[in-house]
Amino acid sequence: MVGAADFPDRMARRVRDTFEALAAVEGRLHGIPPDDVHFHEVGAIDSIVDVVGTCAALEVLDIDEVGSTSVATGTGSVESAHGTIPVPAPATSALLAGAPIHGTDVAAELTTPTGAALLAATVTAWGSMPAMVVEATGHGAGDRDLDGRPNVTRVVVGTLGESTATSESDRGPGRGSGQLMEVLEVNVDDATGEALAHALARCLEAGARDAWVTPIVMKKGRPAHVVVLCAIRPT
Repeated sequence: MVGAADFPDRMARRVRDTFEALAAVEGRLHGIPPDDVHFHEVGAIDSIVDVVGTCAALEVLDIDEVGSTSVATGTGSVESAHGTIPVPAPATSALLAGAPIHGTDVAAELTTPTGAALLAATVTAWGSMPAMVVEATGHGAGDRDLDGRPNVTRVVVGTLGESTATSESDRGPGRGSGQLMEVLEVNVDDATGEALAHALARCLEAGARDAWVTPIVMKKGRPAHVVVLCAIRPT
């Protein structure tokens, strides 16, 4: 049904990636190929609407990259087609492998496998909110009452790479630049000083913002060098 829909390419890819992530995890948990997975709760119409609606919103807002803070999973247990399972559900935990998550004192499932699959398929950066120029903020509220906290999700839309400095004193290196730096480090042994110097020169010519070599001692007392490259992350 979803595959036959006439979606824009980027939206179709996000929808496909979400359901493929779900199928891969469910297949691994059940020991069957992803193509043989039969979705229970996830196959419900409301879950399809959740996935397609979220990806449609990202498309309408023209979102290139998605970031997320640590994901709250909740605690306790929930009823599923397979009986009572702990929170987070096994599929949720598997889908969020490598992502920062945290439990709460709310005895409820705060992140479902569908939500986890959307995050796994769309999020490109995890962590706190980056330096950005905010363009819009939206809030979505659920109809379930949670003890001691609002059942609300917030989304902030903005542009990375724009200066957020408010004065000239804020415009020093690393302050108010609104740019994210990527650092690549590699340990190199059995390389001459001439070869390392040539490599650094070529990296700088290729666009690295900075590059340097630091002498180190590796295991068994072998002399070596750490080659470090810095570049601005593309936005």
